[in-house]
Amino acid sequence: MICPVIGARGWPFYPGSSMKGIFRRACTIIEQAECYCGKDIKGGDFQPGILRFHGGYPTSDTWQENLVDIVHPQQDWQVKDDKKSAGAFVQISLCKPELIFGG
Repeated sequence: MICPVIGARGWPFYPGSSMKGIFRRACTIIEQAECYCGKDIKGGDFQPGILRFHGGYPTSDTWQENLVDIVHPQQDWQVKDDKKSAGAFVQISLCKPELIFGG
């Protein structure tokens, strides 16, 4: 997971809309995607599919191991001048997290 949403209590959260997008791309034919995920219909409306996608959280705190991509931009004060203008930003990638999704 690259750049996960940070949810309740600082834990990463995988949105249901992202899960729906992955599920839609995994469908082998368009009819499957429309049945499970929904489809656009005339008049700009949308017909929902038979599945509902809820977000997911890690099942344990092991997601805190092997974090990569902690972002702390330092170019301005290391390269351009000695004035620090920004702090750290939350941007992490998780290495193979186990997630549980709401139902």
